[in-house]
Amino acid sequence: MTLSPYLIWLILFVFIPLIVLWSTSYKMLWNYRRVFVMLVVGSLAFGLTWDYFAIKNSIWRWPEDCCSLPRLGGLPLEEVIFIIFVSILVGTVTLVTRSIYLNHKYHSKRWK
Repeated sequence: MTLSPYLIWLILFVFIPLIVLWSTSYKMLWNYRRVFVMLVVGSLAFGLTWDYFAIKNSIWRWPEDCCSLPRLGGLPLEEVIFIIFVSILVGTVTLVTRSIYLNHKYHSKRWK
């Protein structure tokens, strides 16, 4: 199986940063597991609805040769993976950034 450019992009810019962030901040992020579940459910509900609407109304489409994974009702599996994992990445970056900010020396002095 040849990896599609879409899948390669997901690996480079979504999966690798997620692996790095989760491996360095696992304990803190695990405390927010319910947030991540809600992120995935919400992003799937909105993202799949949006994509299926756009496909049905010919707003956008994916050529047959663009993706290497199977399709779900005309939607490439890579797009479903994108919807799920980009939402997780945004939540992860937000929580890690928040944690760094709250633990920063300047922040603790300023608000005490």
